[in-house]
Amino acid sequence: MYHTATDGRKFVKHYIIDLSATLGAYEWPSAPYRVGHEYMFDGSAIGRSFVSLGLWRRPWEVSGKVAYQEVGYFSSELFQPEKWKPSFPNLAFEKMDDSDGYWGAKIVTAFTDELIHRLAEAGEFSRPEVTKYIETVLRERRDAVGTYWLNRVTPLEEIALIGTVVQFRDLAVERRIADATSRRYRFRVESLDRKRLTSDREAAVVDIPTLTQLSPQTTPQPADRYGRTPLLLVRIQSKKNEKDWALPIEVVLGRTASSKDLQVLGWSHAAK
Repeated sequence: MYHTATDGRKFVKHYIIDLSATLGAYEWPSAPYRVGHEYMFDGSAIGRSFVSLGLWRRPWEVSGKVAYQEVGYFSSELFQPEKWKPSFPNLAFEKMDDSDGYWGAKIVTAFTDELIHRLAEAGEFSRPEVTKYIETVLRERRDAVGTYWLNRVTPLEEIALIGTVVQFRDLAVERRIADATSRRYRFRVESLDRKRLTSDREAAVVDIPTLTQLSPQTTPQPADRYGRTPLLLVRIQSKKNEKDWALPIEVVLGRTASSKDLQVLGWSHAAK
């Protein structure tokens, strides 16, 4: 709302309203167990139940529970980040791709244990065990989001080229989802039209000794309005597990109007 103070100052004051469904709690003490698992009217779930003549039982029908009436149905046991649903269909989720999921996971996993502890305390529950429960569930859900998305998408940020080495922050390592000592990357260099210029290489460090010799092999794109000329793509994947690799990140290398040295011009996550 727009306010005018007694001293003549004018400003916009923001109010936070409609928190009835925050953290899974509704107006009634026990929220329905379907929250987070199905839409209020979910045709696919209804159809599956109908075809099976009711023999198929939803996981939350079997294992769902309300631990505390103050909280309602809010747990981490059945929480699956990739399958979570709002109460009503929402285009933001229906159109979400892997890079969107990764973007959201970066925000969620930035919440530290200390911050989550303070958030739980801000609820001012009368029973300490309820506060502890909220804190535990929030931490476990955060970790589940991080484990899924920071493994599914190669989680590299703040990328820079130092000599022939592509340096970066690995969010999975920083947020204790991956072990720094055993972290491995698979990478290769491509032209802008997706032609492979090097074979795949696996290592703990993304070092490309032949990088300066590769750029003359490509046809540069016209410089953009900022004077940047893209030349090469570096495709990097982080190790997801013993057999699989995460969706890649593509790093664009090129030159700027002020420097002839190769440098990072940009990158995109979950490139296909």
